[in-house]
Amino acid sequence: MRFRLLAISLIGGLSTLFLVLLMLTTAHSPVAQARTQSRSTNTHLPLDKQNVSLMDSDPLSFTLAFTSYLPLVSRSPQCTIPPEDAVQPGSRLLYSFEGVVPCLNTIDLLGEFIGNNISYLNDPENYNQPAEVTYALGTGDCEDFAQFACTVLYMNGWSYATFDNTQVNSAAGLDVQWGTPTPDGRFPYGHAVCLYRETGEPFLFLDNYGVIKGPFDSVEQAVQRVGDDNSVTQLGRYTFFDEDFHITFEH
Repeated sequence: MRFRLLAISLIGGLSTLFLVLLMLTTAHSPVAQARTQSRSTNTHLPLDKQNVSLMDSDPLSFTLAFTSYLPLVSRSPQCTIPPEDAVQPGSRLLYSFEGVVPCLNTIDLLGEFIGNNISYLNDPENYNQPAEVTYALGTGDCEDFAQFACTVLYMNGWSYATFDNTQVNSAAGLDVQWGTPTPDGRFPYGHAVCLYRETGEPFLFLDNYGVIKGPFDSVEQAVQRVGDDNSVTQLGRYTFFDEDFHITFEH
């Protein structure tokens, strides 16, 4: 009897020790650290944007997505993935954000990747998510599509500009707004695209799903096209924004 009690006590002690070690190991895992980082520093992130399945099944992409809110300060390295593999459907689940971005070094490849890997998801809260988050989730609204496209261009050496004809390969987020403004000057409706201009060429823009539209001889023509696509006859204003969603121009 004493031996049996001793064995039970020993098994109970070992089980407790195992649980403690498991908790300590899990607390220092990439997934746990990503959870902690997300909750402590990104509490503004809506719950519907916290992709739990990604967090558990692909901790590398999750950690990259939700702990990479610092401004992008470096350009992408050389592409090491065959371009046809980088743009195929599901490639964002096979390769990291940093691995794919340098392979999207032309407008056509960028548009193809977006069309194959990012789906539209309406965001009533109008949360502006960084490009890494859009990559990890595979979803976004029009502003997220535009911000993702422009960020990838910047990381591949393009310049942010308000198109003063002196920049080489420049791009900017373009947000066109309309409707009856509120007392504080806000417009209830709008649509965002990534407006870009290659050196010496007309304006074009990347719309949702990576669709290329244009050419346009001026920014105003591009703005009007956004209005026409949304059956808007009276536009309110348009703004330019950079990869951090800072508005740098308003008209």
